[in-house]
Amino acid sequence: MVSRLGDSVWYCAVMNVLLQRFASFFGLDADLRRVKKLVLKRRYRKYNNKILVEAWMNPSISLGLERFLPPLIDQLRAEPISFYGTYGGLATRLKEALRLRFSFYGHIGIRKFKLFSYSRKSGKYKQLARDLIGQNRSPEQFERLKYRNVLVGDAVYDSFLRGNNLPTIDFDHPDLLEKLANALYYIDSLYDYFLAEEVKAVCIIETTYMLALPGRVAFEFNIDVFIITHSRVFRLNKNEYIGFHEFLKFRSVYSSLPQTIKAWGTERAKLTMPSILARAGFELNSKISFNHFPQGHSYQLKKPLKLLVSAHDFFDSPHRVGYAFFSDFYIWLSFLNSVALKTNYKWYVRTHPNARHWNQEVINSIFRETPSVTLLSPLIRNAELVEMDFSAVLTVFGTVGSEWPLYGVPVINASARHKHVNIFGNITPKNKKEYIDLLHGLDSLEFYEENSQDSWSQYIFMRDFFMQKSLNTRLFEEICFESKMDLERLRRGFGWSFAHKVLSSEQYPSDMIKKGFENFMESKDYFLNRKHFGLEGEISNYGLFR
Repeated sequence: MVSRLGDSVWYCAVMNVLLQRFASFFGLDADLRRVKKLVLKRRYRKYNNKILVEAWMNPSISLGLERFLPPLIDQLRAEPISFYGTYGGLATRLKEALRLRFSFYGHIGIRKFKLFSYSRKSGKYKQLARDLIGQNRSPEQFERLKYRNVLVGDAVYDSFLRGNNLPTIDFDHPDLLEKLANALYYIDSLYDYFLAEEVKAVCIIETTYMLALPGRVAFEFNIDVFIITHSRVFRLNKNEYIGFHEFLKFRSVYSSLPQTIKAWGTERAKLTMPSILARAGFELNSKISFNHFPQGHSYQLKKPLKLLVSAHDFFDSPHRVGYAFFSDFYIWLSFLNSVALKTNYKWYVRTHPNARHWNQEVINSIFRETPSVTLLSPLIRNAELVEMDFSAVLTVFGTVGSEWPLYGVPVINASARHKHVNIFGNITPKNKKEYIDLLHGLDSLEFYEENSQDSWSQYIFMRDFFMQKSLNTRLFEEICFESKMDLERLRRGFGWSFAHKVLSSEQYPSDMIKKGFENFMESKDYFLNRKHFGLEGEISNYGLFR
């Protein structure tokens, strides 16, 4: 009897999964059908010119495409074509063409699909990959590997770590050979396509992993490359090839704003500090101040030296901000361990609270025989850590750079490209040698503060107020609140049910979106922002793009 009951439960579970996949494939999902009713069904005329659009039918990306694909098509006079690269042949092409027919992409006018197929039997590419690995057998060499002038090493490096759940690269692992061979084949296929077709733009979803390669090949043909989401639009080029790095432009954009807006913005940002720190697990106390590191002064670390190492997820794209001082997080922590063995500092290492569970095992293996290192639980709250009175916090490019300086604790970054480079209390060496020398000489370190006391508020204003929450509706925050959804998580993506709520609210006028996009295209700017819509003066009055 028990066996029959167990079989029935298993059978029902399997059937439920199969039915969900069937409904998703044929666009029968109830929330998706409701979304389609709110969106104009489009058909575009046929053009010889092409716009390649990554076939990633995430609802949050789809809403961005629904807004900005029409003006892009009008301006470039080009036909949109969905694509991706994977294993497969004729059956995969037919399956994806059928899926496209019933998808949201199909609803908004993307009617054709292009498969860039990998080949498991390509001896030519495996031999070429084998030769390249043999010539680049250090992490530093491999991450900078190029093929046909296209940067490929970092993309394969991150894909290898993620796909195999390994903390660092293994040059003898068969999957590294497989992934590099696929990447080389993919690059050649993209080259052939761009040579044969009039491609005017490529819309991608990421600039890490193998997903980065179509954009990088497009750069070689001077083709516009975009990332389009529900809240962001980026235009990439060979020099600025990484997406979601608008923070590098914050200071220059902020300086161009009217003084009244800047004053309003910094004060508004300060008012949000309690909620920002609370979400990160901190508590408000007397240690918090914007005046710990006044501009134009030099500082030393508190003695005796007590360091908190804020670890990252080993498998989560160490190259997503570009090149750091170490090729991956395992190599970085191994270096810190070597410093710990030679110095009398006290070290405390905290595993990233959201990291995959086997991260802790790797950290244990690195620091197992280092008596000066204490391993902390990933569940320990930041409020508890603040009371431990650290001299400094160490990270590669983590969010700690916007948190700990408020408590008077400087943050030492192992990357010259991080979000908090312009926030007070962040120590950013120029290169790896300077970082290594700095770590070995913390006893006598003096760092000079170049950033102002308002730098934190300026950053938060640009990030949380100036940047749009949504390109669809001004009511995005209200919808989040009513739905009891976390705004930060929704920025990374959401489902069709939430997409329906967004589209059911008051939408921005299409002519305004069109004009703003045209101004963005003419400007050659890195990211779309309210200045392209002429709305920078309205932010303090809660105008469009709240």
